Amino acid sequence: LQPIPPPERGLQQVTMDFVTGLLAKDGCNDAIFVVVDKLTKMAHFAACKESISAKETARLFIPTVVHLDGIPSAIILDRDTKFTSNLWRNLWEQFGTRLQFSSAYHPETDRQTKRANQTMEELIRTTCDDWEQQLPLIEFTYNNAPSTTTRQSPFYLNKGQNPT
Repeated sequence: LQPIPPPERGLQQVTMDFVTGLLAKDGCNDAIFVVVDKLTKMAHFAACKESISAKETARLFIPTVVHLDGIPSAIILDRDTKFTSNLWRNLWEQFGTRLQFSSAYHPETDRQTKRANQTMEELIRTTCDDWEQQLPLIEFTYNNAPSTTTRQSPFYLNKGQNPT
């Protein structure tokens, strides 16, 4: 296992994962797509269905991440079949983005996303069953709180100030 070198700037390397098994209201979404910047810890959350395909995940990535932060040079992810599909690999090859998969025996390479998932799940518990409507506020709250690693909020590290 080769260690992943730290990014030199924000939004250069991101991790991706899904939080699944959430309460779906009236057949709506039951999962959250989570993308976290390795350096600044900035996170983006998007509601989706647990059954989301590789193609749908790629389509979700553009409005969730790319339109705000651009195309990352590397994406660190687990070995979910969505991420190991040819469609997914070919898409990111076109963008020049390197895909780095965590090892089954070393899942800690994706520890950052797991930590974001835990924090987000704690925030979701406070919203009862309308988590999907509250997701933008949950993302804002997460990104406005100081990270235990950096001691600064992701907003501050990305924009030089916290929102008021």
